[in-house]
Amino acid sequence: MANILFNEDCILTQTKNLDYHYVITSPPDFDEIGENDITDEVIQKYKLFLTQRLGTLKPINGRITIFVSDRKANGTVNQKHVWIKEIMEDLGWNLQTQKIWVKTEEIDQFRFGYTFILTFNNKFSRKATNLADVFNDKFKAATKDYSYNFSKNIVKQFINVYTNEGEVVYDPFIGSGTTAVASIELNRKYIGAEINKHTYNLAQQTILQTKQLNKFI
Repeated sequence: MANILFNEDCILTQTKNLDYHYVITSPPDFDEIGENDITDEVIQKYKLFLTQRLGTLKPINGRITIFVSDRKANGTVNQKHVWIKEIMEDLGWNLQTQKIWVKTEEIDQFRFGYTFILTFNNKFSRKATNLADVFNDKFKAATKDYSYNFSKNIVKQFINVYTNEGEVVYDPFIGSGTTAVASIELNRKYIGAEINKHTYNLAQQTILQTKQLNKFI
């Protein structure tokens, strides 16, 4: 089963025993799971949320790429990329590469202008990735109402390196559908999960537009 989105928690999607070769995703931020006051209790809840979902991932090619931004709150920096590294290592994954996406050079009191791109493996490989350590790609929100998406240009580079044509790319937090669109444009298949109904509908619409456009290319 491929080229399909599920409007559900990715934990449920994983119970369907789907086969996929590579995972690339950006987990939700605190506010996306209904948490705006970042306390120690909320941080522990957030880490458990990530552990439960990342722990279900079993890509055939043994590679998972995660986009994650740290958060400024309560006069300190919450190093979400460190949390994810620790969670993934506890789950038996090794941090293969760490890269940076520079989204903007504008100063923001509350958010950083860059995102970490962490790729983990559980299968040793000497294959060179030929990917830059720093990506400069100005962030553009998917819509005026949805701004949690990541860069399609960067996602395509990772998919191109870690998969072959015809293989399946899975995004357990697919949001507005960037991973699916990138997969279609690279002749890959996709599977995605999105729990929010409105965002799920946005992803479906974006994917449909991409498929219609590709008919004329």
